[in-house]
Amino acid sequence: MSKIRKPSTGNPLDKKVVVAAIDFIIKAESMGLIESPVDTLNLSLDTIIDVAKKVAAEGLGRKIVIDPTRWYEYESNDLCLKLKSLSDILEHSPVPEKELPKVQEVISEKPLADMLRISEQSLKRYQQGERQASDIVYARLHWLALLLGDLLGSYNEMGARNWFHRTRKSFKGKTPFQILSEKDWSPDDENPCKIRDFVKSLNGAMGT
Repeated sequence: MSKIRKPSTGNPLDKKVVVAAIDFIIKAESMGLIESPVDTLNLSLDTIIDVAKKVAAEGLGRKIVIDPTRWYEYESNDLCLKLKSLSDILEHSPVPEKELPKVQEVISEKPLADMLRISEQSLKRYQQGERQASDIVYARLHWLALLLGDLLGSYNEMGARNWFHRTRKSFKGKTPFQILSEKDWSPDDENPCKIRDFVKSLNGAMGT
């Protein structure tokens, strides 16, 4: 099995490492854990390690990112496992204080409040730190942040914003906005799962 080398050696990253790294980096970006966008078309192990350090600095995955300088000596499969573990941690770790401003870069207050199933007034209180939301509201916000991360792999911000308001045969003629704003929902419910799977399939189709 191949070993990961420092970029200066000229050896490219293994394809499966790149795939795992992109998934991890997209999640970190969509959750607001890194400030500057990462060029995922020209990844280096230095860049991947830098993102991992920033995520660990936010208190996530610290046990995995104990000594990232050793990652240069790992076999590709071992590095993939680390990156997939970090992705899984991010998948299940809402960071609302980071995610709310990040999501609002794309979705304005009224539609966001509607999809979170709260009032605009409550949303503003959360923004200002005057009030804590319930766990289910934070879970919805986290889900939306991750969904936007996937959407922005196919669309620009305007396209991602408009995507929520287009009817889809896959959703029985409804828009994603209608599905998410009509009644209370959990990320594990059938319709949100269908929506996220649909968006992931868009990115998969673009990569083939």
